[in-house]
Amino acid sequence: MLKKIKRSRFFIWIICFILCLATEVIFNSEGRLYYDALDYWNRGAYLWKDGSFSLIMEGFRGYVFPVFLGICIHYLGGMAGWKILNAAMVSTLFSIMIPSLQNTDYHNEKAKECKVIICYLLFTFFFMGLEIYPLSDLPAIFLCLAAVFSINYALETSGIKRGLWSFLFGVTIYCSYNVRTIYQFAAVYLVLYIIYQLYKHHTTIKNTLIIFVGGGIGVITATIPQIYMNYYELGKFSIKVPTSGLMKRQLFWGMQNQAYGTYVGIEQEIPQMYFVDKVGMNILQKEGITDSFTSIGQYLKMCLKYPIEMVGIYTKHLINMLLPIWPEAYVVNMNSNKIITSILAFSCIFLFIICVFGGYTYKSAFCNFIPILIPVVFITPGAVEIRFFAALYIYTISTLCWNCDWKRMFSLIAKNKIKFFLCYIGIYASFVAIWTNTLASISTGYPIFFE
Repeated sequence: MLKKIKRSRFFIWIICFILCLATEVIFNSEGRLYYDALDYWNRGAYLWKDGSFSLIMEGFRGYVFPVFLGICIHYLGGMAGWKILNAAMVSTLFSIMIPSLQNTDYHNEKAKECKVIICYLLFTFFFMGLEIYPLSDLPAIFLCLAAVFSINYALETSGIKRGLWSFLFGVTIYCSYNVRTIYQFAAVYLVLYIIYQLYKHHTTIKNTLIIFVGGGIGVITATIPQIYMNYYELGKFSIKVPTSGLMKRQLFWGMQNQAYGTYVGIEQEIPQMYFVDKVGMNILQKEGITDSFTSIGQYLKMCLKYPIEMVGIYTKHLINMLLPIWPEAYVVNMNSNKIITSILAFSCIFLFIICVFGGYTYKSAFCNFIPILIPVVFITPGAVEIRFFAALYIYTISTLCWNCDWKRMFSLIAKNKIKFFLCYIGIYASFVAIWTNTLASISTGYPIFFE
């Protein structure tokens, strides 16, 4: 039976790998790179610019993702090597890690294989750009879930295995933070989660020490390159990724704009797509804030001073991000058909809410996905891009695929179909109204329609 399960997992891994590789080749056959993706790629190439490896680079922040890209560029054939490794990462994420973290077994092999494919295809339909461009979003999610995967195994084992899994946890959780600094909040949660689990199961002092020593050694090992860079550039020993006050600037930009996108088509020359929030702009003007917040305290005082307005601003942020109407990440056609994408995305969210709040999940797997959802919460007040909500869709879609009692849920919907239909239409219409207003607020004045 075990061999059959392993064969099934390998088979479905291969299918996902081929599908992801095909997506990369079909939708970006020429290996086009833009803006953030191009910047990451150039940083990776720069690491070996003189024929020898060096971490020192002006304006460098985290080392993990550029080093990964640099290895692909200099040792694995460039874009071809990246596509293969990226497809392997995506396949591992959807065929192995997500089903396991949803507390799903593999007894009904054909059904499980179909669910893996459905989960992957839905995610690709909404966030194709994260697969075809070297962006940091999916690697950070992968590393964070790998950390969850590792610590769950560490808590279930003992001895050397416990130490090795704890070490892997330390490496992966720091690397996820290094790739995207917003994952520092995920790291804090996971440390508290470990303490709670150790206390709950009355773990012995020996096994507790193994967890923390192994995890600590893993973190230290992963931080060595960053410590070297920080000492060389900043003159101090630190494991932190320098961001130059990025969080405060993000909060400032988030007040100015409901959403942000990057355009790479031919209809307008300006790539930046700022969707202006007039309410936020008026508050900033009234408070005399013209560049950035001087401190988080200043921002919090403003939130307390304008609570209703702030709730309205961030509600728009949330709703705008729940409709991933430009799956390619870099917008080629502003007036692309948004109806089908928005209906499918909203349907997933609508069914997910019924499933979770109606009690139609088989097993609670929420704790396993909290680490990738926390960064979504903390980035929502910032200058949000649709790709920042990819983690939320991973949890939503995987719950519907792996952890939902569809028979019971549809029985309820069938009994109350008129109520659910009216509720669906009403909420969807309100979402579209908010997004249509957002499209009309683009700073360039180019008319965008919800066609």
